[in-house]
Amino acid sequence: MPLVFEKTYDQLQAEVMSELTSSTNITRVTPGSKARTLSQVFNRKINGAYQDFDINFLRSFLPFAQGRFLEYLGDMLGIQRLGATRSTSVQTAQQVKFYVDSGTFGDLNSGNDIFIPAGVQISTLPNNEGIIYRVAAGVLLPASATEQYISVEAVQDGTVANLGPDNLTFTTFNNYTSGTGLKVNNIDLLTTGRDVESDNNYRFRINNQVLSSEKANETSVRLALLVVPGVSNIVVRPFARGIGTFDFLIQTVIPNTPEPVISACQQAINAVQAYGTNGRALRPRLTGMSFQVTITWRGDASTSERSQIKANIASALQDYVNNLAIGEDFIYNEAIQRIMQVDNKIKNIGTAARAIDVVSIYRESKLRDNKLKEELLTDYTPSADERLIIEESLTSPIILIDRN
Repeated sequence: MPLVFEKTYDQLQAEVMSELTSSTNITRVTPGSKARTLSQVFNRKINGAYQDFDINFLRSFLPFAQGRFLEYLGDMLGIQRLGATRSTSVQTAQQVKFYVDSGTFGDLNSGNDIFIPAGVQISTLPNNEGIIYRVAAGVLLPASATEQYISVEAVQDGTVANLGPDNLTFTTFNNYTSGTGLKVNNIDLLTTGRDVESDNNYRFRINNQVLSSEKANETSVRLALLVVPGVSNIVVRPFARGIGTFDFLIQTVIPNTPEPVISACQQAINAVQAYGTNGRALRPRLTGMSFQVTITWRGDASTSERSQIKANIASALQDYVNNLAIGEDFIYNEAIQRIMQVDNKIKNIGTAARAIDVVSIYRESKLRDNKLKEELLTDYTPSADERLIIEESLTSPIILIDRN
């Protein structure tokens, strides 16, 4: 017998009215009658029950399952939803360090070493405010040294504690004789924090569980990489170095893929690749971009408004470029549109001949030890292993000028 899905309220009401008039002695079913009123109440409830049944029935199928219903399906295949993780950095990664601006650690402690116990907190704001990390393992700062790398972990789960460089600059630790002068900083990105896995990502892994369990195929490697914290997308390059080789270009939620993420991805590849094959995790080649734009304002734009709008324009351009995928085109007119949409107090940009004064790109050399600057006059199509980002080596990669 086929399943009968939801009957609408009108269908139910019509069936009840027909049944009452044809099979019972109740014949007064005009609007306002007791029989019609009661049937309307009951049929609204029945229709709601139909809807609840249909929703719950569909939730038993993978494309429609959500939340705990999706987890029930995952349990049947032995695949669990990934929980939140904390951003961490080990000492050998050399990402976070204690240091002194001048002299040595011994100069701060009467010529003695300084011991930093596990649990000491470092933060983005004074007095343990802002985003907080803690020292994960006790570390000795040798009296003769000027810097010492440390292991740290965030005190809070998830991506909320992920940081760019030069943010962890405060600590309340002062257990040394001078009481001041000890500095701390993260000189690199800290991005290994992960939120609880989304339904969409979890559903994708469940859907591909059979293929991934076979290992040694693209799906198994792709799934192994997607669960590495910080990874947002992967581009596969088969036969990159000949038969039996493949490269995975790793795209992260931040433009410049950190080395610890590449290392974690390489470990994931090694765990699932077949004997006799060789897979590598690589960051894409990064091509930087910079912009110079002259803005013509409408007459009612005040000085303070112009300053805020400029900040919003820079943010809009940065969001556009830094969110382009590996190999995705830069579209000149899209950049213009992003600028003009920022605020209606922007009358125009550039000139009729050229809306954006200067667009420059900074291509990595083949050895990735240098960058070559070129002016871009139109759209730009990167190569398959290239990702466009806002140029990080420039103090002001987006220059905005007021037209006099």
